[in-house]
Amino acid sequence: MRIYASDSQCRCCSVATLPRSSVRWFNVDDGARRHAGPESGTAHLVLATAAAVLAGVARLVPVLRGGGLTGLGNYDDGVYYASGTALLNGILPYRDYVFLHPPGIVVMLAPFGLAGQDTTGLAVARVTWMLLGVINTVLVARILRPVGLVEAAVGALFYATAFPAIYIEWTPMLEGPAQTCVLWAILLLSRAERVGWHRSGCIVLAGALLGLSATFKIWGVVPVATVLVWLLARGRWRPAVQFMVGAFAAVTVICLPFFVAAPSQMWQMVVVDQLGRNRSAASISTRLVDIAAFGLHHGTAASGAAVAATFGLYAALLAVAAGVREARLSVVLTLALTMLLLASPSWFLHYPGLVTGPLAVAVGAGVGTTLRWLGDRRPWAGWAAGIVAAAVLAFAAAPVAGLRLGRTFPSAALTSGSALARFPCVTSDDPTALVALNVLSSNFDHGCRFVADLGGYSYQLATQRGHWTPRARDERWQQIYLAYLASGQASLPFRYAHTGALSPSVETTIASWIVLARSRGYALREPG
Repeated sequence: MRIYASDSQCRCCSVATLPRSSVRWFNVDDGARRHAGPESGTAHLVLATAAAVLAGVARLVPVLRGGGLTGLGNYDDGVYYASGTALLNGILPYRDYVFLHPPGIVVMLAPFGLAGQDTTGLAVARVTWMLLGVINTVLVARILRPVGLVEAAVGALFYATAFPAIYIEWTPMLEGPAQTCVLWAILLLSRAERVGWHRSGCIVLAGALLGLSATFKIWGVVPVATVLVWLLARGRWRPAVQFMVGAFAAVTVICLPFFVAAPSQMWQMVVVDQLGRNRSAASISTRLVDIAAFGLHHGTAASGAAVAATFGLYAALLAVAAGVREARLSVVLTLALTMLLLASPSWFLHYPGLVTGPLAVAVGAGVGTTLRWLGDRRPWAGWAAGIVAAAVLAFAAAPVAGLRLGRTFPSAALTSGSALARFPCVTSDDPTALVALNVLSSNFDHGCRFVADLGGYSYQLATQRGHWTPRARDERWQQIYLAYLASGQASLPFRYAHTGALSPSVETTIASWIVLARSRGYALREPG
């Protein structure tokens, strides 16, 4: 069987089916063809399994070495988990509390709130996100399987050990499931490219997956728009319509119920407040180094030579990968998402994870194709380049070996003697602490006030004023912060004091509250 394309559509057919004059060959590298046939299925299975195990270890071990499955995370994961549990109790984002993202993550995390104990639910959610990392690694290998074993190996190993991917897949974050949707959509579109665009089911499902990715993070509209333009630019009008039907359907199913409940609030929080974020001080070089998965090598971004070398290497690999049919869409998505990340006003450690999946496919295709091209001309050159590629991958991944994620939390010490038993409502400026104390669900049972994201109020206030005011000097935000903490009979404030966001008067007020329990710098207090 060989793959041909007529002027109207792709078809799987034998050589004798169509005359040569009526077809044009796809530009598939003969070397890749030799390495990607059915005879290599076992090798690909072994490779994918090994990469999947490595991905799981790279995500689980840093957590066990750090805060553990029930320790404190990076704040955002607590916001998302608490919001999912709130949904189970009939409390809706936008209508009932501030939530600055689409509702996909809330819907996905809601079932984990049924675990019985808050800590159990969070632990299971974190393991689930790690499994998403395993799945994403396998998807990268699967996308590159038709290209060759080397390409699949490099792409999968890159994704398994890349810090941006690890960081979005060790605990509930928006980018983890969004990345799964993007990679799965790439796989479906690549398959349609090979066997024919008449497979409308694959196209609609790919659109639904990318639409679903946008319900986790609003930036997901960029992959949707990119694929739509990619299809239209190549004259694939009918697939483009089918793709958008799938995308629109997914967005509608997830978002419409929440939009109907609070249309103006949802638009304000998800769209307007996001556009009004303050500009981060992170430089272009810092962002490029983070995107390239060298962010753990501190000081790399400060070296102009290192940044130039990194940029040149990736530009060359993307250029080579653009010549590989199965990687072409990934190259386009990598460029589009990179431009989005460089233009983003804010910058956090999890942002680069948005592009790591397509980047891994492009890197795998670029490295593998280059190694094969060199090996076909000078075997020693291919081996030498392979050693260099392995060394670069090892260098990028080396800091992961000592990585620690999360912080341990003294929940037992703070709850010893049933100190919380007589307090129906407990508040904290980090919702993960409420989970670790196993009081989140009981708060809902007692009808306590729910605030998912105290920091999110800053972005709302900035939009209302037209400018960003640092929290330490924002009197209105200080009032919101103190009023929420004081709404409980017991409170555990610690996050914003450590970031320097509290005013002296608020710190004085909190310090005057009676200490109920204290352990390792955390103080459970009774608001007075």
